[in-house]
Amino acid sequence: MKAAVRGPTGTAHRLLVIDDEPDITRLIEAAARAIGLEVRSINDTNYFEKALAAFQPTVILLDVSMPDRDGVELIAHLSKGNYSGKIAIMSGTDARYIQMSSAIAKVKGLRVAGTLAKPFRMQALKDLLTKLTSDSPETPVG
Repeated sequence: MKAAVRGPTGTAHRLLVIDDEPDITRLIEAAARAIGLEVRSINDTNYFEKALAAFQPTVILLDVSMPDRDGVELIAHLSKGNYSGKIAIMSGTDARYIQMSSAIAKVKGLRVAGTLAKPFRMQALKDLLTKLTSDSPETPVG
């Protein structure tokens, strides 16, 4: 097992994955654990607030196209709660929706560290996870 990836305060990075597709969350969980991240996933946005409070993630990977509540609503919740960790936006919808959601998150003061279009290549996921857990400043999402 790999050593836990640590943040600037020395605590292990905790990744919360929000996606309505269980196969996607399992794939992301496996990749995240392989690089030493603590990871939890939810496939139902109705459990978002509970997972956020209980797990206290330092990084979030958020699918913005979900049933019940979409990612923009969850972005608003993160902003209202002054979430200070990094987030990445993902979706299998039009790339413009991903970019719009990222822009909204940035305007709301969130630290957007990247995007991921589905379907994705494993290397793109690994690169994003590395970026999310690096202590370097965010780079513009483009």
